[in-house]
This record gives sequence, C-alpha cells and structure tokens, in this order.
Amino acid sequence: MPATLGSVDAPLLLLGASTTEPSLWINVGAVGTLTINGETFSDNGWTLLAQIYNFPATFSGDPLNGNLVYQTLTDPTLSAVIAKLAQPASNGGLQKWNAAFYRMFTA
Repeated sequence: MPATLGSVDAPLLLLGASTTEPSLWINVGAVGTLTINGETFSDNGWTLLAQIYNFPATFSGDPLNGNLVYQTLTDPTLSAVIAKLAQPASNGGLQKWNAAFYRMFTA
C-alpha cells in the first residue's frame, strides 16, 4: 500500500478491488505496526474501513445486510469519506464500488 499519510480532515481512501469481497481502506495519518511470523512491519497508516460481502444489499433498504463497516467514523472524517465516495469515479467499475460504499456510510 502507498506510504503517503492522510489526516482526519483529509483521509486517503484505497479500494481493495476483489471480484468477491471488495474492501475499502482508510489512512488518517496514524501509523501502526503489524507483526507477522515474528517480523514487525509498518502499516503506513492504512486500516480496513469496510468490506462488501453482499453487493445487492448495498442498494437495498438495508445496505449493511451482510456487509461490514469496521470503524465508527465521526466528523470531520466521516464527512470527508462521504464526500470522496460521492465524487464521480474515473471508470464505471470504480463508480459502482464508490456508490455501494457510499450507501453503507449514509444508511
């Protein structure tokens, strides 16, 4: 993942594009560490924000049905995330995932 740091006012978002379980990652500038097999690595500030397991539900009356938001965001971070997801994307596939994640945060 990129090493650039975001902030609570201007978080960075990263889409983990998987055909089955896309994920949304966030960076607000708080760097942590990961330990894997006894080795310690920097997470460069990236943490898992949300994951879609049930794509059709994201466009239903209950977009969180089977989908998970892993962090409780507050303003100004929540407003910044919603604003970023509402912006037009560079292609149709990315726009589809933006719209799905947008619904999860505005439900």
